[in-house]
Amino acid sequence: MTNFNIIINTTDMKIGTQILKAIREKTGGFKGVSAMAFPYQGGIEIACNVDMFTDDPIDNQHVTEIMPGVFRTKFSSIQNVVERICKEHGTSIRDNSMVIGFTPEEAARRTEIALNSRIPDYYKLNINEIRM
Repeated sequence: MTNFNIIINTTDMKIGTQILKAIREKTGGFKGVSAMAFPYQGGIEIACNVDMFTDDPIDNQHVTEIMPGVFRTKFSSIQNVVERICKEHGTSIRDNSMVIGFTPEEAARRTEIALNSRIPDYYKLNINEIRM
């Protein structure tokens, strides 16, 4: 799972609720996405957990294969829906939306380097400190 957070420039929780309904898997949104909205720094943070899944995606447009047979909803697809709903309500997202932690791709890359270099605490090191 990867966390993807988007902050919107409004305090109107009705807009946050509308966004949640549009992106959450359980309300017909994107596969593997759960989310919540809460006040944050004068706006609303849409905090998403984006889970991986292995069943064949029906909607390839919004999904990326992160490793063979493992898929995840694209962060850009989530952000596009949030932007569309914000625009409908005359607001916007802040430029500081972010991924928290490693994306699955980065985690896989770092794992491969750690295994190949035999450095047990590789995750603690800066990538530039390792020579392959």
